[in-house]
Amino acid sequence: MDDSRPTKRARQACEPCRRKKSKCPGEKPVCSYCERLGQICVYESSSDGQSQRARSDRSLELRMETLEEKLDLFIDRLDPVINDSRRRSASQQEGGGHTPRSMVGQDELPYASEIVDLGQASGPSSLVEPRSDELASLYLTWLHRQPLVLFNAETFAESLPRRETELVLALQASCLRFPPRLLSQQYRQRLHAMAQASREIVMNKVFGGRVDCSVLQTLCLLILFEHAEGNTVQAGLYLSTAIQLLCGVPKWSFLGDAVEFNNCIRSIFVLHHVQGSVSSGVWPTTMSHGEDSTLGTATCSAWLLPPEKSLQCDMDRGIMRYTTPLAQAWRAVRSYASRRVFSDTLPPWNPRSDYSQVTYRHLEIDCSVPLKYRFSANQIDKQTPETLQQNRGYWGPYLFTQFVYASIPVILNHPFLLSMRLRHFRHTMPQSFVNSSFDAITRHIGWIMYHLDVLEKMDYRVSDPTLAHIVVVVATIHLQHSFVEDFALREKAKAGFEKCLEFLRCMGLTWHGVAIMHENLRKLQQSIQVVPLASEEPGLGRQTRQKFTIDTRLLWDILSYEHAGRPDARADESIYNGLASTHQDTARGGNEDGDAYDLVGSAGIIGHKTVPKDTPLYAPGEGEVSHPIRGRFPSDASGLLGSLQQNIQEGFGSAMEPDNIFPQVHDFGRAIDEWLSLDWGNTML
Repeated sequence: MDDSRPTKRARQACEPCRRKKSKCPGEKPVCSYCERLGQICVYESSSDGQSQRARSDRSLELRMETLEEKLDLFIDRLDPVINDSRRRSASQQEGGGHTPRSMVGQDELPYASEIVDLGQASGPSSLVEPRSDELASLYLTWLHRQPLVLFNAETFAESLPRRETELVLALQASCLRFPPRLLSQQYRQRLHAMAQASREIVMNKVFGGRVDCSVLQTLCLLILFEHAEGNTVQAGLYLSTAIQLLCGVPKWSFLGDAVEFNNCIRSIFVLHHVQGSVSSGVWPTTMSHGEDSTLGTATCSAWLLPPEKSLQCDMDRGIMRYTTPLAQAWRAVRSYASRRVFSDTLPPWNPRSDYSQVTYRHLEIDCSVPLKYRFSANQIDKQTPETLQQNRGYWGPYLFTQFVYASIPVILNHPFLLSMRLRHFRHTMPQSFVNSSFDAITRHIGWIMYHLDVLEKMDYRVSDPTLAHIVVVVATIHLQHSFVEDFALREKAKAGFEKCLEFLRCMGLTWHGVAIMHENLRKLQQSIQVVPLASEEPGLGRQTRQKFTIDTRLLWDILSYEHAGRPDARADESIYNGLASTHQDTARGGNEDGDAYDLVGSAGIIGHKTVPKDTPLYAPGEGEVSHPIRGRFPSDASGLLGSLQQNIQEGFGSAMEPDNIFPQVHDFGRAIDEWLSLDWGNTML
């Protein structure tokens, strides 16, 4: 028998095939596999003196060269589109283009000197050649646990050079915009080119039957990228693809690293609730009487439940554990904000209404989160800017839980959304509901504004666009209260509105979708008009009263998370071609569900037509404020303000200033500290 045998296959394989663990045909100098894929084929030298370190460096060098070649080819194909975009941008600068004008004024931007200009850069090398440790540091600082976990933080930097090309491209598209600064149009186009190149590779793998964990992780990054850019339809397509791919994974199975796969499952679950579509689209709804299948979680979460006895991952531990139930409640309140109402819609105080269901879910979460993750145990205002920045992996999810938790009652009790649900209500609104609604808005907006003050003081830059939409919602209520006649409330609301605008302006430097939110909020402010009305009570000494009108369609778009980051969202054609409507549009700003909205200048819901005009808050002789809540008009809202202020003072002590309707943070914390100390266990799911 012939003793001569061929050498081991591992020594015959070229470097790319060995790295991908593919069966190499072995042809030299270029194997047919590499030739078919258009990649560089290199065989290992026969010299035994070459070290493993040298091979690794050469592999990384080849990988980057291949990446540059693909990007060069891709950008060459994009040149006509980019040039056309530049021409449109130049022609629109004088008349106001797609980029919000309030975001590009040099005199308004404290960071104008930080504009990134790649006009002199040759090729894509200025964006595709960051060292792997630098890219890993950007991801771990600005995106990790804010609020998703996709990789093992301890091994991510070391494993990044071996990651797949599509994942590296998606990481660069998402991370190279940090640290926050104003990006030039050309820089943003390069980031979009990377995201599109990543998408092409991912889709080739999907339709080629080569789906791995890297594909799912890449889809998560692309979802974040597109949604923050305002491309909600594209982000929804990526999310639907990721969900569909997960549905096909057999039970008891995983892709790649088991812990990373479990983190990826939970991250997609959070994305589904935080950013997934809640619109009914072209399909008519069959729900009535407030029954809402989207508020439950059993149906939508069944396909994402991890296998039994699966390895515990980062999304299951510590404060990250509570991002999932909050995301579920956030989806429910997003559905509440975007849903149309009908004549048979139940009033919010009905236990079967969508308002009551979301409130119940919100309270369940409240009694499940332990004290160590609440404000009283963390004292974020006592931290230093350096501590916050160095521990973004903790403070990022902490801020997510604080903002989302506080925003749910604010959205539920938003005067515009309540007025829509009471449009067909023909009875008297319960006085206790009027009080509790305004109290909920006041209390939780106070917490959100407090944290905005802390973030500004600490110079902490938020990188999660979800928080931007929460600030937008708060700003709309401040805008309504900016026209009340009560001086204290009006001035506080004006200051709060400007603070929200400044937060959105700074965050809009990083995320284009947030810049659109900022512009939409400015348009909403400019849409308010004053309509003088004849006085119904001449004896009051005033000849006229004032009524305010507002663009209700734009207001509703801003309150809907899917529409807030898009200009003219109802007529958006970012993905559709030849979109037409069968509905005859009314005048600009018209909205059949909000036509009768006249609560601008009203404190909360007090100006609604169903609020009784002469109902006292206290029995005669009880309480300092004995005058009744008078009419529907902004000028008579002070009665409610005084009564609510007294209620708050009685509940939280005398530490409040008489002209401050917001409870102070420390007073609120002390009032419920004993209750918060109880450990109710993890009963939220």
